[in-house]
Amino acid sequence: MIVELAVLPSGVGASVSRYVKEAVKIIKESTGKVHNSPMCTVFEVSTFRQLSEILEKIDKKMEEMGVPREIFHINIDIRRDKKINMEYKLSRIMQQ
Repeated sequence: MIVELAVLPSGVGASVSRYVKEAVKIIKESTGKVHNSPMCTVFEVSTFRQLSEILEKIDKKMEEMGVPREIFHINIDIRRDKKINMEYKLSRIMQQ
């Protein structure tokens, strides 16, 4: 499954890049393959359990960093009729 995740630390001021950088680091260590954009991070996982473990690690790290509140925006693409990955989806768009 392909996951799009935005982690929004709240209550830590206007600049949140140092917090987001830590979240991206956790995702990269957990999945290996990450696409970053200015507004979110896209990655692949095999199971909801794997996704849950990543979210729990991010939550724990944010707590350790003193973040009083966090908001997670998550979009998940599950395709059962064929195996897809991030590169496949991008290649389909670029062919247009």
